[in-house]
This record gives sequence, C-alpha cells and structure tokens, in this order.
Amino acid sequence: MSRIVEVVPYNLEWPKLFIAEASKIKEILGNNCIAVHHIGSTSIAGLDAKPILDILPVVKDILKVNTEGLESLGYTARGELGMPFRRFFNKGEPQRTHHLHIWEQDNPEIEKHLLFRDYIIAHPTEMTQYAAIKHNLALHFKNDREKYTLSKDSFIINIVEKSDFNGLTMVQALHAREWREYHRIRKAQIFDRLPHIVYDPNHTTITDPKHYHFVLMKGVDVIAVAQVEMLDEKTAALRILATDLKYQGLGFGTYLLELLERWIMQQGKSKILMHAASRAEHFYIKRGYIDMEFNDVGISEDHVDLGKDLI
Repeated sequence: MSRIVEVVPYNLEWPKLFIAEASKIKEILGNNCIAVHHIGSTSIAGLDAKPILDILPVVKDILKVNTEGLESLGYTARGELGMPFRRFFNKGEPQRTHHLHIWEQDNPEIEKHLLFRDYIIAHPTEMTQYAAIKHNLALHFKNDREKYTLSKDSFIINIVEKSDFNGLTMVQALHAREWREYHRIRKAQIFDRLPHIVYDPNHTTITDPKHYHFVLMKGVDVIAVAQVEMLDEKTAALRILATDLKYQGLGFGTYLLELLERWIMQQGKSKILMHAASRAEHFYIKRGYIDMEFNDVGISEDHVDLGKDLI
C-alpha cells in the first residue's frame, strides 16, 4: 500500500504529542541526548501540514545513537538519506506519523531547521503562502511524495535565505538547483581545464550507486562540490573536489575535504586514494596526503597519485 500526501488543518494536539514523544526519545537516547526540538510544519501553530511530527534530537555523538532503543519505540532506521552525519528514522506504515532527524551538536543543520521554523512563526503572510503551496502540491502529487517534497524547494530556499542562515552544510546533490550548480562548478573548475575532454553531465558515474556526489553550501549558495567513489571494503577514491571561483582561497576547499574524510571514515573506510591534478598537489600534501600508488585510469595525464591513511 503506497503512502499518500495529505495536508490537513493545524491540530492543537500536535504540541502535546511532541512533548510525549520527546520524553520517550530522551529516555532512550540517555546521556547522549542534549535536546529534542519540534521542527517542521507541525511545530508551527496555525499552519496546515501533513500529520507527521518532525522531531530533531541533538546528541553528543552521532555514532552512539541507540538505534535498537528507538526501534523499540516503533521507529525504523533509514540511515542518512542523503544528509551526511544525520541519522533518520520514521514511524508508521504505510502512513507515517513521526520523522526523527538526529544531528550531532554544533551541526549547522540544527540552526537551519530552527531558524526556518521561527521565521515562519514570525511572518504570518509567508505562513499563509506556505499552506497554499502545500495544499496545491498535495492536490497535484497526492501519490508522489518525492515530487511533492522537491516542488517545495524554491519556497524553502527563499525562507532559509530570509532567515539569515549562513552556515556551511554538506549534502548529497538531490534537488535540481543543487545538480545544476554541481555540474557548473565541476565543469568550470575541472573539465574545462582538460584538453580534448567534453564534459558529460549524464556520465554513468552520476547514477552509479558506488559514486556519491556532494555539494557544500554556504547558506543557500553552493560554493564547492565533490565526488567520492567507494572502491572496496577499506578504500574510497576522491574523484573530484572543486571550489567555485569566487570562493577559492578562503579555506572552503579544506573544510570540505575535512568533512569528506570524516564522512568516509564513518562509512568504515580507512584509506583515500586520488589522481590529483599536478597544480593541486601542494594543496593535498599540506593536508597530509602522500605519494601513494593508485592503479586506476585518471581523467588526465597531468596528475599525481596521492593517498592518505585515515586511521
């Protein structure tokens, strides 16, 4: 039985249901739990919404989340679902009743969710607009939750920008805007510098499940991109890392590389290999990379094989 999209009038019971559920979640997560926030549309008094409670627990250590305990409450673990360093859980089948978005303390995604919620609460006109958009999309995409969610993207980006969120977040490219910027930066900073190579935005690696495509965002702007391939049980390859021209030399490439290394380690890998462009060799050597054989075909002859042991 497929899940349908249903937007209903605001329910005065939602805050009470959140308080009751948050208490159970805090008990399960124990000392690892710092706070539990009510986010999403059900957290905004007066806003019509899908009858699903979005809950954001903040923990000290994302690797120590008590998954079995949450499953005992009826939740299903879904992994990151495109959001590195998140742990996502849902409850209720086929119609979901709760979503858990667990983030580690100081992750900028926490601030982004709270600023979005508080901005809508403080601006009734946008709240009315948001409700109308959701009702319209629910009418058109009643049986397609993905299109319903993606079609809200432009409104959400606009509100995030108005909320003054300016944090740095890394996500897997998913929305059309993210993909557009991913291809633009990748093409301009990597492939346009390579002779006799025509950039192909539909290359097989784009949809290959072994390849992960990331964007680093500053607020709502995509400022850097990366591509990682999982090679085997222990090794990942950094295929692409590029920063948009106007953001180069400001430390964003280093920041993205550090996030990627941390994420790759959390996937159980202990080594990164790459074919680095010769012009970028110094950048990687300064960050702990050394000469390391990578018996693989590079996209250019003008490269050096580098690697780094993460453990």
